[in-house]
Amino acid sequence: SDLHLHFQESITLNSIAHDLGYTIEYCSRVLKKATGGNFRTYLNTLRLKKAQELEADNPQGLTQSEILYKCGFSSPATYFRAKKTLLNGKK
Repeated sequence: SDLHLHFQESITLNSIAHDLGYTIEYCSRVLKKATGGNFRTYLNTLRLKKAQELEADNPQGLTQSEILYKCGFSSPATYFRAKKTLLNGKK
């Protein structure tokens, strides 16, 4: 499972571990070592980055809500919570 290709989907650390054939604990440890953060932080960082790219270059004229859903957020509240958490530097 490549997060950069599937970040828009409803993806979990459990599903990634299962697909790779490793335990959740092992995958969590490897991800934390590689990124310095946990799975949710990393996934939301990818989603936020893509949302910002779409907001900046939006030839289809998507609304903010459409962009957020397209980037894998389940609701605007989830987006704003993720953005606030990342801006505050929480892991």
